[in-house]
Amino acid sequence: MNNKIDLIKWLYENQGEMRFGSENRLFLILINMNDIENSWKLKRNFTLLNKNIKAYLDGFDSASFKSQMIDFNFLNKKYRAAADILFIFQ
Repeated sequence: MNNKIDLIKWLYENQGEMRFGSENRLFLILINMNDIENSWKLKRNFTLLNKNIKAYLDGFDSASFKSQMIDFNFLNKKYRAAADILFIFQ
């Protein structure tokens, strides 16, 4: 959480080759504080997701988002995208 830019870059650079995309993104990081190994199950908790995504979008500033450009490499090519991360905890 303290190094959002590094994490975003890592997420872009470590995509599977078949699913590669360099488009702008909002990454959702889901964390179950009581059972970290089952954090993936939070993707089914629509109430939690809707609440947090709505709060993010309500405070969204497109100028700030566009200014947060991430430079990354994938298969020896350079890319640039606007991206952010939303951490969702339960």
